[in-house]
Amino acid sequence: MAKCPADFDFFAPEVIESPFEFYQVLREQAPVYLLPGTNIYMLSRLDDIRQAAKDTATFSSDFSFLLKGPEPSPEAAEIYKDAYESVDTLLTMDPPRHKVYRSLINKVFSAKRVEKMQVYME
Repeated sequence: MAKCPADFDFFAPEVIESPFEFYQVLREQAPVYLLPGTNIYMLSRLDDIRQAAKDTATFSSDFSFLLKGPEPSPEAAEIYKDAYESVDTLLTMDPPRHKVYRSLINKVFSAKRVEKMQVYME
């Protein structure tokens, strides 16, 4: 019997380590998929991903609120009050802020520079 997207737990270690079968099932059966128990939608087809990436008015990259989790306990809140404040990163920024920061690091991540770092990264 063929698997369906609900047969997979996206957050299970075996899926995270080797997600290829899961992604194939998504492409075939659910190219736009709401991960159960979340408000995260996954796109699994290249054309859909490109379209969403270009439509920043509709689709946001700002998922930083998802990383915060539930309201902390009073004990944890007491610890957090002296912690560093969470900041946006390139991963969680939308245009036009993303473009400003991206332009600052483009040279560092040129194909030529990344190629020079390949051995170190491997």
